[in-house]
Amino acid sequence: MNFLTKSRVSSIKNSFTYALKQRKSHLKEQVKLACFWQYQLAVFNCTEINAVKFYYFGRNSKRDASIPILGFDSSQVTSSDTKINAFISEIPIPGSITIPHCLSSIIPLKNKSLGEVVLGFEKRKRRLINNSIAGFVLKQVTDIKDVNRLNQEMLLPYASARYGDAVYQLPLHQVMNMALKTGHLHLLLEDGKEVGCLIGFETINEKKRYWLSYRGGFPDFIFNDSHSYREKNIIITYLQLEWALKNGFDYYDMGHNAANTERGVLHFKRTFGAALSTRGNHNYIYLRLPKTIAAKFYWVKPVFAVEGKNVVLHLGLPDEVSADEVAERYKLLNYGGLNKVYLHCDSTPSSMHTEAVVNIYSHQKSPPTLKVC
Repeated sequence: MNFLTKSRVSSIKNSFTYALKQRKSHLKEQVKLACFWQYQLAVFNCTEINAVKFYYFGRNSKRDASIPILGFDSSQVTSSDTKINAFISEIPIPGSITIPHCLSSIIPLKNKSLGEVVLGFEKRKRRLINNSIAGFVLKQVTDIKDVNRLNQEMLLPYASARYGDAVYQLPLHQVMNMALKTGHLHLLLEDGKEVGCLIGFETINEKKRYWLSYRGGFPDFIFNDSHSYREKNIIITYLQLEWALKNGFDYYDMGHNAANTERGVLHFKRTFGAALSTRGNHNYIYLRLPKTIAAKFYWVKPVFAVEGKNVVLHLGLPDEVSADEVAERYKLLNYGGLNKVYLHCDSTPSSMHTEAVVNIYSHQKSPPTLKVC
């Protein structure tokens, strides 16, 4: 083992542990899916498409996590009469698309300079970094007392404020192990004042090194001030990206979040130029729509899906929508890492309509393939 550095041993251990946890999570989910006696049938209405009744078949415990991905909520449960039916299920059904619960956001670093990485950031973020970076420092925390204090003052309260009652709080021993043995806890200082932290670790996948930013934390005077929180969140991500580049990582994994297309953390991470990935997700729902409502539904509610390891996006194009409306409606769905974009249409679209979609991704080095349905 002399040829391996302590860091490399830790990385291999992290990778093995991470892969093992992912495998165990996948197997546990498969076992739970087989418990058909726990499945229930519920009926939902989509308020924007009144003529459709959505049948949900699956575990009640998973319903509240699954339905919001499609923009539904529990208050839309109904028994209204309609002749058009659609189906949502926890198990595959013929003709359905596979929708992930979560997706990861990954920024490639290999053979790139910091300037090249930052070019993928939204313009407002680049401007904020240029105007605000002076005075900020990223520092690794190595003292047990400091780790415990930051856990109490930043990691725990921030997670509770962000995720509410559904939050999973990391046990203290896991925080300690990650901060002091298997990973790093980075503290953000502004003119010497503690304003944020990020905890993460290295994994290796297919001989590529990933820095996984596992969880962030901010004191309450930061996350209760939306302007200050936005600034510190961007700055700490930028500085940790800089650190990851200096330490030879191939990818920066921003972690996985609910696979919502137009809201939530995943939408925020899009503005860093991150590419979508199925890495870390083992939960899916299956959606089957009748052809007659696909264009309208996906216009109202664009949906991510997966095909193998590829992430795809389903968009809609009703007949009454103009090309300018398409460009405006979908301009913020310019996610990186998409393999395909499906455009569901009521009738054959004009070249202006398809060009409006293609142009959204034209800035990407490997833009997705457009498939008209």
